Amino acid sequence: MEYRMLKTEGFLRLLSVVFTALTACVIGLDTQTKVVFVEKKATVKDLSSLWVLTIAASVAGAYQLLQFCKCLLIGLSGEGNCRCSKGLSWVCLLLDQGFTYGMVCTTAAATQASLLAITGANSLQWRKVCSIFTRFCEQVGGGLACAFAASLAMSMLAAISGYRLFRNHYALKRASPKS
Repeated sequence: MEYRMLKTEGFLRLLSVVFTALTACVIGLDTQTKVVFVEKKATVKDLSSLWVLTIAASVAGAYQLLQFCKCLLIGLSGEGNCRCSKGLSWVCLLLDQGFTYGMVCTTAAATQASLLAITGANSLQWRKVCSIFTRFCEQVGGGLACAFAASLAMSMLAAISGYRLFRNHYALKRASPKS
């Protein structure tokens, strides 16, 4: 059971590394230039929530890569048992939850800002940007899909960390029957 959970955790960590890297690359490197009276170049820095998502995805991906290496080392050691101290288990759980919440929040903020770029806001006199920079907006949409997939994988990892912590350190010990 423990080895199977370790394999699942390793797979989910690798999946979240891939999706966060895709998010950071697709959104962070996305640019498009159009001539609208003057030459205008749309970049990720034009919408600050996309820039924050790029940085958050990069940091979360680096953390998940470190945790994946930890899983790989435990798996290759042949132990298959990843019991560690209670304090370290709490740190892993809190970091997993923190990075998950950060990724979910930045993804939601970037999605909201991107929807505003698609629909515009007449009351604020903001034009629809995606009618001009179509390819840029499509790539941002792909990056946001990767960010949602990474957030989902990271949510499952936080649940596994919590399960492991409470099963290993706070499980009720079954009393042996008195003879």
